[in-house]
Amino acid sequence: MKEYLITQENEKSIHIPMVSMRGGDVSSIVAKYMKRSLEGICDNFGYIEPESVQLISKNLGKILTVDGQSMVEYKVKYKFKSIYPSPGDVYVCVIESITKMGLVCYLKGTESLDASPLIVIVPQVFLGENSLSSFSEGDTCKVEVMESRIKYKNRQIQSVAKIVWFKGINSRQTIMEPGDRSALEDTLIEKISSSPYIQGELHTHICHKEYPCTNNENGIFLNVSSLSDEHLIEINHIITHIEEYNQTFVDKELQLKELTETNTNQPKDVHLKPHYKPFSLTPFQRRILNLISS
Repeated sequence: MKEYLITQENEKSIHIPMVSMRGGDVSSIVAKYMKRSLEGICDNFGYIEPESVQLISKNLGKILTVDGQSMVEYKVKYKFKSIYPSPGDVYVCVIESITKMGLVCYLKGTESLDASPLIVIVPQVFLGENSLSSFSEGDTCKVEVMESRIKYKNRQIQSVAKIVWFKGINSRQTIMEPGDRSALEDTLIEKISSSPYIQGELHTHICHKEYPCTNNENGIFLNVSSLSDEHLIEINHIITHIEEYNQTFVDKELQLKELTETNTNQPKDVHLKPHYKPFSLTPFQRRILNLISS
């Protein structure tokens, strides 16, 4: 079972050539077309797992012409399984190779680096307390994603990560003192409850994690006191990343505002009349000017 996959739903319009609609059940043709065009590649939902796209519904469709070709447009609703590695996400990986730069890993549960939807690069500076010689090809480790590169229609996602667990050595503090845990719980509760922005950004992440929470029409209620130490620290990492990203955006907005105000407060240019240096004319030049002006 691939625990890293999440199930999602989406609606979109698709265009199928008229020649492809001949013969067979229409729903089956649409489903096959969607599987062929969506599975095994990346889009704005991340990497779409092969054999996971399922057609839920479609409209009757309409015929139109696209680039001189007759097409049938369908509005479809479908569900699928995908992986979208975000900063703070933790994955179990297998080490494929070791270089001077660090580790190259793939997701545990896949057969090889080529078959993995996620290629994980762990630079040497992010090996935690371990040295490069501590690792061997084929070893299992846990990594925490720092940044990811997802290119449209690529067949793999590239992520930069850091080691959080290897051979019993946990670079995260997952056994916390009661006082430290209580202080962290209070901090998280205050940050989440006081910031709608953090609530919105955190919502997507919590939806796809097995955190103790209650889900109803009003939203998700996270039971912070029931979180494990590891989950508590993980959420703290995510919130820190959200705050840093938001602060960067705010700083840029303030810089833009200051620049605009500076330009607005500058004195307007004063229009100055040109000054010409006097010069003398010869008698012949005066005669020419008199003839022109008369």
